[in-house]
Formats: sequence, C-alpha cells, structure tokens
Amino acid sequence: MIKTTGATLDAFKINIPLVILSKTFQNAVDICRRLKIYFLWIDAVCIIQDNPEDWKEEAGKMADIFENAFLTIAADSAKQGSEGCYRTTNAIHLAQPVVDGTFVRAVPPEFSNCYRIFDQHPLSNRGWVYQEMRLSRRILHYRSDEVVWECRCSINGESGKSEDLTKLAEYHGDEETILPVYNFTSYWKLARAPRLSWYRTVQKYSRLQLSYESGRMIAISALAQRMERLRGDGRYLAGLWEKTLLFDLL
Repeated sequence: MIKTTGATLDAFKINIPLVILSKTFQNAVDICRRLKIYFLWIDAVCIIQDNPEDWKEEAGKMADIFENAFLTIAADSAKQGSEGCYRTTNAIHLAQPVVDGTFVRAVPPEFSNCYRIFDQHPLSNRGWVYQEMRLSRRILHYRSDEVVWECRCSINGESGKSEDLTKLAEYHGDEETILPVYNFTSYWKLARAPRLSWYRTVQKYSRLQLSYESGRMIAISALAQRMERLRGDGRYLAGLWEKTLLFDLL
C-alpha cells in the first residue's frame, strides 16, 4: 500500500501520481471529483507513517477531521485496497412500477433490515472505522449490493429502502438494537442508561482489529471525549470513568 514516509514526503509534496494509489483510493479521488470536492483526507497519505511524533499528533486530530468532514466515503465491502469502491457483485434488483396513478412502493421482506446489519461488511472489523463512522456527519457507503447514503437523520439506498434514524433512537435505548453508526452525540443524549451503553461500546470495540495494537486507546479516545462532555461523570480514565470506577472494574 502506498503511504507517506520520510523517504516519500518530499516527492509527495510536489505530486502524488494517481496511478500509484490503491484502487480504493483512486475511486475515492474519482468520487470527490464528481462531487466537486477539492480536498480528500487519506490517513496513509496525510500522516507520515514512520514518524511517531507526526502520527501521534495527527491521530489526535482524526475525530475533528471526520466529525467536520463534508462527506466520508466508506468502501464497506472491500477486504483490501485493491478491490475498490465500485464492486457491485450482488446487486439488489427491484421491479419499477409502470402503471399510472397513486401507488405504494414495497421493499421485499428479505431487505427489511439490511441497513442495520453493519457487522456483515469487511470494513466493520476495523477499530478505527468504529469511531470514524460514529463521528461522520454524512457517509456514502459502497456495498456489494448497492450504494447507500447515510446522514444523521436517515439512511437511503438505491433499492428504495430507507430508515429514519431519529425515530429509531426514540424507540430503542439499547445500542445493539439501533444502527451502530448512528450519530454518537444524539444517541448518548437519548440513551436511557449511558453507563451500560458505554460498556456495550467498549465490548464491541474490543473485538475489532487494529493494524497496530498500540493505537487501541487512541482509536476510541474521540468517542470518550464526546461522552465525557455528555455524561458529567468526571474524568475519563483509559476506558473507565472516575465516578463509576468500582462498577467499571467489575
């Protein structure tokens, strides 16, 4: 995988040839150009990978980058960078009505919960993604069956299926019953038991993969910072909370 290092930094400051990027990154550039987005953040390119100081400094800004980005591009079904975003291998096909007049469009039952099953996609196994998806305001998901648009209010796919996230949050107080990538701040404001929900978040995150295990605490730190502002339970202490420390250790 192409990445910025001390050896490539000077050359990359002048030009990064599109052809040397992975297929997924090339597709991301193409998507940005089509949408007239002029700036693209790619971790491997924007952070000097063999410079611990630069990595630590920039990693600490990741939350702000994803939370304030205009759009996050997610290659949900790609297991590696060479597969790209444009790989619809299991497309959903729905018949289009051809009659005149008023009609109701129905989605087949087998697709009724397709947007809540985040764990089905390879991208969901990555620890950094867990945090990034929760902080992003808008996400464009490229999946094997369709392209899905997600924002903090709703999810809409090419198949016609949609989810109103605001209503889901009103009726479900358990993180496991709502879409995991639902807007983090709004979710914690509505959660009936924030402490228990945090436990579930940590439990889920602990099962995810990281390229470097040393970054595990950093990769969830942004969620902890947002949670700290909402809980009011004192300081955050490496996955635990000051005022509930005894319970957290059980």
